[in-house]
Amino acid sequence: MKYQLQNSKLGKIANLSTLCPYKCKYCYGQKAYKQYPNVRDNLAYNSRMLKSQELPDIPISRDVVRMYSTLGDFESIEVVDKWYRLAKRSPNKIIYGYTKRWQEKSFLPSLNKLRKLENVILRASVDSSTGNAPDNWTIAGILEEDSIKKLNGKRAYICKFSKNKITCDKCRICFKKNLEDIAVFFPAH
Repeated sequence: MKYQLQNSKLGKIANLSTLCPYKCKYCYGQKAYKQYPNVRDNLAYNSRMLKSQELPDIPISRDVVRMYSTLGDFESIEVVDKWYRLAKRSPNKIIYGYTKRWQEKSFLPSLNKLRKLENVILRASVDSSTGNAPDNWTIAGILEEDSIKKLNGKRAYICKFSKNKITCDKCRICFKKNLEDIAVFFPAH
């Protein structure tokens, strides 16, 4: 199992992707999964390895890692716990991501434990099919017609990558703990 050290959207942010239990309407990762056999093989390999191994240490050359960048979500509660242990042994690294597992009550205790760590930012991934996230979760999702209206005056940010090619490592909104209360939306493409 290995991290990808950068990509065109994230910039120089490490990420680890696996197969995903969801088939989301606007999924970026599904396009790459279908188009590139090497992506499929890498995701399948990481998923197999994650079942039997701990997550590898975050590379020294990276201060930030995104959970499931290309594709993926927590495959099990045990995997949430593996991310928790990685975050505990990497207190000087930032770990961030988005999940739809908040919809499953059995995952919530482990997800909330992970979210409480000072070096972790985990947002509820939402769209028109998910309904509303729990009140104490900050959201992220695809920008849909009524996304901003549903926030009832809460702060929101629309990702600038699609329009201005500002990479995540330059923007940093999604993984700054003091900006964790801002909902983040990604334009569909």
